[in-house]
Amino acid sequence: MPLLETIFGTKTKIRIISALASSETPKTRHELAKESGGSLARAYEQIEELIGAGVLKDENGKITLDDSFPFYDAVKDLFIASAGHLSGIRGALVRIDALLGDGYYVGGFWAARQSMVPIDYDTDALLVNVLEFNAKKERRLLAVSQISGIKIAARSIERMPKDVVRLKAFGAETWIAGAERGTVEALLLKDCSAYGAYLVLLQNLMEGIVRKEKLLESAKEYGIEDFVLALLGAINTEAGKVLVALSAAEKKKAKKASGKVDGKELKNAVNTVLG
Repeated sequence: MPLLETIFGTKTKIRIISALASSETPKTRHELAKESGGSLARAYEQIEELIGAGVLKDENGKITLDDSFPFYDAVKDLFIASAGHLSGIRGALVRIDALLGDGYYVGGFWAARQSMVPIDYDTDALLVNVLEFNAKKERRLLAVSQISGIKIAARSIERMPKDVVRLKAFGAETWIAGAERGTVEALLLKDCSAYGAYLVLLQNLMEGIVRKEKLLESAKEYGIEDFVLALLGAINTEAGKVLVALSAAEKKKAKKASGKVDGKELKNAVNTVLG
């Protein structure tokens, strides 16, 4: 397949063709070489190779796709379509679902924020919990991450939690944890910053999305019940009012982990949500 090797044989050639396929106007050799992101000299050489193969043409020093090339329409359509292929969170979720079937669930920050839009924070990191996680699945998820631009943090699990449901989230059908479990995972597994985790918890509490009982149930499962209680107590203190009522026993547990709450980030989150 010498023709395909000539056209698609290097990343530089792919970037050159992509730049022209998405452009309404011709480009100079220098513009294409800069957009290719590699060696200028090597890019110049590969432009000439593509002209020689009939893929590109030179019109008075300006380079365009050659519309007389037999596969002109197919090549242009391919590059235009691929520019949006798997892009963003929706594209990543569609592909993850196709690869993993019912053997995964989305957790962490994205599960925590599934029913609302964070006021002042978002992340491009996606926590995916995977049954029977192995090297093959890891490589496939890495490819999805590279194409979509979403940082995928994969974690091996032994069983599917009971609160995981299948629904349409972020434009894609996906298996996703409840907001309570997502919040706990965001606090524990660091797929987002402390500020992001505190913010999403506070917003969910204010909007009645997260229930204390389910939140503590998930926190206990992950071994951070005392920390979550300490965080809830600190939220009440910082807000200057009781947003989440704690029993005497819960307040006692909270004291054990009060030093683990990042006071500065919590203050920022409370100020953002409550003004």
